[in-house]
Order: sequence, then C-alpha cells, then structure tokens
Amino acid sequence: MTRITAFSRATHDRYVKVLEMTRRHPALLILLFVAHIVLSAAAALVAMVPVILFLISTENTDAYYAADALFAVVFFPLLFIIWLHFVWLNLRSVRANVRIGGNRREISGVLQALLAVIFGFSVLYYYLQLFTDNSAFVGMHSIRLRDNGFEPLPTAVERLMIVPAWNTLVDCIYFSVVTISTLGYGDIHPNMAVAKLATSAEVISGFILIVLALGSVLGDNDSDCESSTLLNQGLQTHGRLEP
Repeated sequence: MTRITAFSRATHDRYVKVLEMTRRHPALLILLFVAHIVLSAAAALVAMVPVILFLISTENTDAYYAADALFAVVFFPLLFIIWLHFVWLNLRSVRANVRIGGNRREISGVLQALLAVIFGFSVLYYYLQLFTDNSAFVGMHSIRLRDNGFEPLPTAVERLMIVPAWNTLVDCIYFSVVTISTLGYGDIHPNMAVAKLATSAEVISGFILIVLALGSVLGDNDSDCESSTLLNQGLQTHGRLEP
C-alpha cells in the first residue's frame, strides 16, 4: 500500500511539472499530441478486453453486433476524456501565455488557438462527410463505406469503426486551412446546408481570432506607451530629468 501511495504521489508530481512546462513552453503540446495518440491506442486495447471476454463467454454467432456496441460504449468515452484533456491543456496554455504578456507569448497563444480551430473543423468536416454518405462536400476523397465490410450501408456505430483513408484526412485538413485563410480555391466546396454552415462558422472564427489577436497586441503596446509617458512625467516633476 505504501508503494502504491508513493507511486501515485510521484506520478502526480510529474504531471504537475508537465503542466507547468506546457505553460512556459507551448511547443511541448506537439509532443503531448503524440502522447495522446498513444493513449488513444491504449484506450482501444483496453476497450478490446471486455469485448474479447464477451465473445469468449458466448456461443451466439450473432453476438458481433453486441460486441461492436460494447466496444463503442467503452472506447468512445475513454477517447472523449483523453482528447478533452488535450483541449484543456491547449486552452490552459493559451490563457497563461496571453495573461503573462509579451508579444512572443501572445503570438504563440494565437498560433495554438489557430491550430486548434483548424484541426477542430477538419474533424468536423470528416464526420459530416462520413455521416452524409460523402454528400457534404464535393471534390473531397470519398470515404469507402462498403469496402470496409459493411453491406448494406453501415449504421452510425459502425461508421465510427471505419479507419479513415490518408487522402480523406489530408483533404479535411487542407480544406480547413483554405477556409480559415479565405483563399477559396474551389477544388473542394460544401454541397449541403450543414456543410455550408460549418464552413461559414470557421471563416467567422478565423476573423474573430485575428481581431482578438490584433486587439491584444495593440492594447499592450498602448499600455506600455502610457506607462512610459507617466513615468517620464513623474521623473520630470521631481527634477530627475530635464524637461
């Protein structure tokens, strides 16, 4: 029991150190992104344990649908918690950098927020394409629904089991970058109302992010200039500087 307590305390101390390092060095979030991918794979392995035990304990040949549902019930809450934790780390780092001040830290925070918006909307675009049978966007690589062993079209839970193709992921990220930068090449464009609303929301998010970033930087510069002016006036009043 003592060893378990000591191990838990040491793990907690290391976790606190990692949190402080992410506040001071936002670039570490890239490594933490890779670490969360590893945790997601570990969560998949953990979710497979009750599925395997369930399949071993039953002789019903139609139990595979129940096994899929069991996997989804265990895996997706774990996946949600893992990536919610990563989003919390990003928001915490952005807030700390903006509060500390300094143009370098503010730019770092803005870049993190920009990447969060880009990747967040790219995930949204993928799921829109997945759940609309490749009808949400025109020009994007189609998600092969029937080639994954589902006949007829897969259910909602089965769609979540599909491993996306590399070309589809690249298209989603590419379209998100093009949308937030308002380039609009036209090779990929929304085809459904929900997709048009999503792209409009990303454009608005990009403009809001730029406005907030400029306002923060200009506000700090004005504050520094005002503080310098007041300091000079105070020194002149006491005769320490020539008027």
